[in-house]
Amino acid sequence: MTSNSDVKIPIEEAPDKNKILDMKAKTVRIDNIRINKNGEKIFAISDNIHFSISLNRIDPYNFKIFDVKSAKEIILNFPDWQNEIDFLSFIDDGNMIIINIRYYRAYIFSSKEKDNNITWVCKSMIELKYFKKIYITPKGKLIIFNDTIYEITMWDIEKLSANTRILIDWICTLEYIEISDDDKLLFVCTKDKKTKETSVFAYSTETEINISSFTSKFGNR
Repeated sequence: MTSNSDVKIPIEEAPDKNKILDMKAKTVRIDNIRINKNGEKIFAISDNIHFSISLNRIDPYNFKIFDVKSAKEIILNFPDWQNEIDFLSFIDDGNMIIINIRYYRAYIFSSKEKDNNITWVCKSMIELKYFKKIYITPKGKLIIFNDTIYEITMWDIEKLSANTRILIDWICTLEYIEISDDDKLLFVCTKDKKTKETSVFAYSTETEINISSFTSKFGNR
């Protein structure tokens, strides 16, 4: 695709079926895109048509954010001059959460619009405790796994309080975590270190009770 190419789309709903909509498509060229272990490009997309993508570099940043409409790069100002991030997620309330693993820090950015231009402002920087794995839910909760005590904690990053605490068996390794759309169910997948069996547990995030579980008997195959 070349820059500023014309794309013609017929408008079936219009009374005049011969009318067409002319749209200008802009191409954003990005070098050094980071690829994860599964070969997928690591990126995130916001409701206000911004997208971020991870890069294999740290100078000046290891990521870029663009406005899809204008194809312009959006620069973020961190309170600690951070230039390297590990997780970035646009959440349901319109904010953006960014995680730095090296320093165990979380940043919350909110968007502001002025003269049809959207800018992102850091509203808070949060010091996190040690974690082995971390997940960001669509509603802006942080799910943190501490492998020294085998505890999974779900944090409300706005209130800075722990909503849920769940302990998993120390003979297992945590494979992955999933959360329901309403944040009420937490699904935890573990693998037994000895038998290699895989188990999936469903927990209520409100009561912390294990509602159901399933264990695969094909771990050694």
